[in-house]
Amino acid sequence: MAKLETRGLSVGYHGKPLMKEIQLSVLPGKILALIGPNGSGKTTILKTIIGSLEPMGGVVLLDGNDLNRLKRGERAKEMAAMMTGRTEVEHATCFEVVSVGRHQFTGISGRLSEADEKAVQEALEFVGAEGLSGAEFSKLSDGQKQRVLLARALAQEPEILILDEPTSFLDIGYKLAFADKLKRLAREKQIGVVLSLHEIELAKRIADECLCITREGKIDRMGKVEEILTPAYVEQLFNIEEGEFARTYENPAPSHYNQGHHDPVRSETEHVAPGDIETRSFEIIGEELSARNIVLPEDKAFLIKRAIHTTADFEYAKTLCFSGNAIGRMAELIRSGADIVTDTNMALSGINKKELAKYGGEVHCFMADEDVATEAKTRGVTRATVSMERAAKWKKPVIFAIGNAPTALLNLRAMYDNGTFRPEFIVGVPVGFVNVEISKERIMETDIPYIINRGRKGGSNVAAAICNAVLYEMKKGNL
Repeated sequence: MAKLETRGLSVGYHGKPLMKEIQLSVLPGKILALIGPNGSGKTTILKTIIGSLEPMGGVVLLDGNDLNRLKRGERAKEMAAMMTGRTEVEHATCFEVVSVGRHQFTGISGRLSEADEKAVQEALEFVGAEGLSGAEFSKLSDGQKQRVLLARALAQEPEILILDEPTSFLDIGYKLAFADKLKRLAREKQIGVVLSLHEIELAKRIADECLCITREGKIDRMGKVEEILTPAYVEQLFNIEEGEFARTYENPAPSHYNQGHHDPVRSETEHVAPGDIETRSFEIIGEELSARNIVLPEDKAFLIKRAIHTTADFEYAKTLCFSGNAIGRMAELIRSGADIVTDTNMALSGINKKELAKYGGEVHCFMADEDVATEAKTRGVTRATVSMERAAKWKKPVIFAIGNAPTALLNLRAMYDNGTFRPEFIVGVPVGFVNVEISKERIMETDIPYIINRGRKGGSNVAAAICNAVLYEMKKGNL
């Protein structure tokens, strides 16, 4: 019997359904991945499943019971969730944050028993964060926070685990380790898992089944991962040029820096305290840059290294491009209270809002706004286009951090050309195949200050990393 099931489920906002007749089921020990472009509605489905949004129609069943009829405490004993969005917790240790996951067991007193403390410690160990137990949560990196929040969900000892983009801020090593551990956890403890993912290869590695959603928010296919996620179908789902996905991911060309250069595989495991992993990662990046005879510009090295750290891709040392005094200009805008407008919720979640707020700035993403979606559909344009037009009317200075939609860059260039708007600054790192390269070149032809990654590579995580790199250097007093 399915542990979690939806029947005729419709989801949406403000009484207006975005998707209808969603039928999914999750068996104990199995993993279901939601796959689709940014803004297709994956998070909306997950929010409805966990009860954060009311269903527009149909039902969500947990062990055959209507979720809406269950009390919050009853839900918590069956289901745990980790959703996107920054969690701000002041003056709390990581152990205390994870302990929140035990509240349904502790009763009114909130006192942890020996069994509760053991469950918290085991959850921290599972995500590789046992060394962070006594660390202050607010001082962790984004990747470390994500692991601690995952531990909090695991500490609930749920039978259903809901995860929204759980690997978005993990480096490649942690992503692979997480995938393998989660699959083992699901099997051993018979937990049913529903998660949204952007990494197709990770979905193939971790999931049993997938539910695919089109850019227009329609449920397209559901079934076994190995049968559905073929290169041809992935290209269709994400509107990728025919053959490009297979050439890039199935049979990738050798990296520019790996031609004639082979990094030695480390023969022994490094014993590094969890709190020192990021520092050690940057040390390794420095070592490998030296081994490749790559010398980074001194004033840009911190930012390029953070992009490499986020992606494990040394080509960023070659492809990141900067207009004159780009970093200084970006820091100047932040210091003046500029807001950041991005084109994905992932980048919205990843940019350090706390640091930006110190200067009076906020981060915005209009892509999921109902009126934006309605206008885009009426005009037959992308939501990114409408979002950029809205941002152009913003009363404050705006830094654009574009990590997904080349149409966002093309629209900004169009407004620049017709004289209706000149962006103050653009971080342009959309990823993909259709119009991605030319959209970046179009911005670089102007006098708009920019940080651009030439070519097809980029992504929301890179856009967030670039913004955070500047914010962190400002915090250190280096900018």
